Amino acid sequence: MSPVMVPATDHAPVVRSFDPEDFVVPHGREEEWRFTPLDRLHELQLSPVVTTRPVVSVNAVDAVTAQRLANEDGAQSLVPTPVDRIGASAWLLSDEVTVISVPAGSQ
Repeated sequence: MSPVMVPATDHAPVVRSFDPEDFVVPHGREEEWRFTPLDRLHELQLSPVVTTRPVVSVNAVDAVTAQRLANEDGAQSLVPTPVDRIGASAWLLSDEVTVISVPAGSQ
């Protein structure tokens, strides 16, 4: 007889979205936010502001490739879908992603 997998019933449903408005602002009573200092993250949860953007440069061996993709060029299919409001906001405020490909067996 094969084992039966039963989904957990004590967890809130997981929302995955690139839109920050799909997420509720956590208040600290949610299990996944229980040990997070939400008072320090409050401004990020409500309306994040980008004042500087990181500069990404890659110096890699020949087998490794790096390319920049604009978000409109299908970059969403290459990254995990955000599971919280801050992650979705970061995606919304970004213009591009840097994709680094490392072939299997590279040293």
